[in-house]
Amino acid sequence: MLLQYTTLIFVHIYLFYMLPVTNNKPFYFSWTLVIFYLFKCCYWGFSALQLRRGYPVVINERRMPKELRIYHSLSSMSE
Repeated sequence: MLLQYTTLIFVHIYLFYMLPVTNNKPFYFSWTLVIFYLFKCCYWGFSALQLRRGYPVVINERRMPKELRIYHSLSSMSE
């Protein structure tokens, strides 16, 4: 959760204060920055939902892909 707050504060300070001061133009003049900001907002929203509802609990090992199960069984044989 600390990582979420840190990135939230850092991105807002950088995009809305530091970047306009160094470039002498507002944040919304660059469409790539606007798209980046929209993706970050979606990321923060989904992360908040995941933190609120809890992380999914894996009950069954069969959710692991077949290739990883084979690798895991082979690596445990070599020990």
